[in-house]
Amino acid sequence: MKHKKVKPALLITLLACIGIGSLFLLTRVQPYPDPVDNIGSPPPQPAPDITAGEQGTAGEQGTVASIAPLPRLSEEKAVKEFFDSLTVGDFFHNVPETMQVNVQTKIEAGLAEEATDEVLSRLDIEGDVTIERSAVRYDPMGTEVILWADDEAFRVSPIKSGRQTVFSEDEQFWSWNVTPLKAGNHLIVLKAKVEFSPKDSNQTYPREFVTFESKRPVRANIPYSFRQFIANNLGEFLGLTIGPASVAGFVTWWATRRREKAKAIAETKKVIGFAASYTSQGSQKGK
Repeated sequence: MKHKKVKPALLITLLACIGIGSLFLLTRVQPYPDPVDNIGSPPPQPAPDITAGEQGTAGEQGTVASIAPLPRLSEEKAVKEFFDSLTVGDFFHNVPETMQVNVQTKIEAGLAEEATDEVLSRLDIEGDVTIERSAVRYDPMGTEVILWADDEAFRVSPIKSGRQTVFSEDEQFWSWNVTPLKAGNHLIVLKAKVEFSPKDSNQTYPREFVTFESKRPVRANIPYSFRQFIANNLGEFLGLTIGPASVAGFVTWWATRRREKAKAIAETKKVIGFAASYTSQGSQKGK
């Protein structure tokens, strides 16, 4: 059998077709990753659950953990800028160094850009005034000074309170009647309260600045304490010292005394009537 001789041109064309086909297959088929190359790489993350609801707890099917709404950054920034821009001024008060039980004291406190003698004279603050320079932040458009005291140690009655504007040449003060209720060292606190409401927001942000905080000694009031003791314990005191039998004896004695006094008055009237009758008879015989 004779073999036909293959022409060189046909052989070259055949080899070229085989090479082109091999390159095409290599570009379409992805090789398997080598496990050694993936050591230390993070595991693939699952796709997010697009069926999650708006509220729920993590781990429940179809839900995700709920997140509390955060304040808007613009609102938070506005609040910070407001409190950072508050006016810094002087604070003054007349809290006494010592107090006495049941002796009412009028405490006054105020704010001013500068607490001068002229300002204090115009406000007519009573007693010795203490000035704290550049000690308080306040809002000229509206600030309130609050007096706090233990209600078991003091009885506080506001005289002038609430939110007030504090402008230059229009300084303000607040006042309270404070009556100590018991002896000892008791805390008194004065605070400046400022509130801010951002534009287009229903939220109000209050902040308090402590301007005075001190324990004041309260002296005992002996006459007042004695009267209070008697008033609070009069019934028990009478029951222990007099007793039911003594009370009954006192009532009997008082009734007997009234009867004896009435009897003595009746006998006196009888004697006077007899004497008058006897005198009248003697006069008739003489005629």
